[in-house]
Amino acid sequence: MDAVPYNFVEDVAMLAGCTCLWQLQNLADPLWESVGQLHYRKREYFSVYFRQTERGIEHLFGTADDFITPEYVKKNRRFVRLNYVFEDILNDHDRRQWANAVVLSEQETKKMLETVLCTRSQFSAKPSRQFLGLHTTLFSLLRDNLRFTTLRLAYCGETAEVFLSYQIEHSKILKQVTLQDDEWPNSVLALIKRFCMYQRRQNHVNASFCRTKIEGLNIVEYIQDFIDFWTQNAHLKCSFGYAVDEQTRRSLTQEEINDHRSYTRVLKHPTERSIAYVWGGKANGLVVFYRCVCSNDRPQSRECRTKCCYPALGINLREEDIEGEW
Repeated sequence: MDAVPYNFVEDVAMLAGCTCLWQLQNLADPLWESVGQLHYRKREYFSVYFRQTERGIEHLFGTADDFITPEYVKKNRRFVRLNYVFEDILNDHDRRQWANAVVLSEQETKKMLETVLCTRSQFSAKPSRQFLGLHTTLFSLLRDNLRFTTLRLAYCGETAEVFLSYQIEHSKILKQVTLQDDEWPNSVLALIKRFCMYQRRQNHVNASFCRTKIEGLNIVEYIQDFIDFWTQNAHLKCSFGYAVDEQTRRSLTQEEINDHRSYTRVLKHPTERSIAYVWGGKANGLVVFYRCVCSNDRPQSRECRTKCCYPALGINLREEDIEGEW
């Protein structure tokens, strides 16, 4: 490690996330330790807030402690990182800050974003990002420049669906998709399936449509489609949440059920060490597919989410653990 040049260590620190920086500063090597400590101490994350008004597109830059200017971001690009992109979700106490917001045209906004995102592409690895109901203009501006780990989307027309499809197809780090607010068209269900069943994804992914309505959704048939896919492909690693009403509970349980009771169905794959877990409560439900990666050689594998989340359903899954059949 002594032969590694300073510029290389500096570049690694610039690309590192918070967890990696914490590890770098604890290395025994003096060079890695000093650079890691410097970046860990000075690392600063900022968010971009947008709203569209009659005046144009207003934007604010903010850190955890205060609001900052785009010039501050450019000046301190060595240590600042873009972390969140929000539409107007500031609480009432902070709305007075919009009095100091910069108003830009669509073209000026695009130029500003390209500057910021260029910095991001050089200095960030996999920063966590959320995306909450941006206007159609911002969808098109950000689509080709950002890859998100987390999406929270409100439906604002076909553009939102196009954006979701683009992220599912191109963002390999996307792990969570939440649909909310206005009713989504039925076509979004195919996108959620593609997101959950996408074979190139190695990590467990999660989708949720508990807080929205989807046109023509038959949740029983939708879950059955996942069960059928899981039966053919035991490597399915995903979960999705859904809204529950009285009709849904009756369909899933095939019996009358009290509003305060929950229902649970656990399925074991016929040939593989994999489970499907279907749960429902008063208002929301959850479907989870996990595959146990423990083995006789590694009975306590740290990578096994089945063991971590459902210890009783690991390698020694027993028939008595199965609470129901689909």
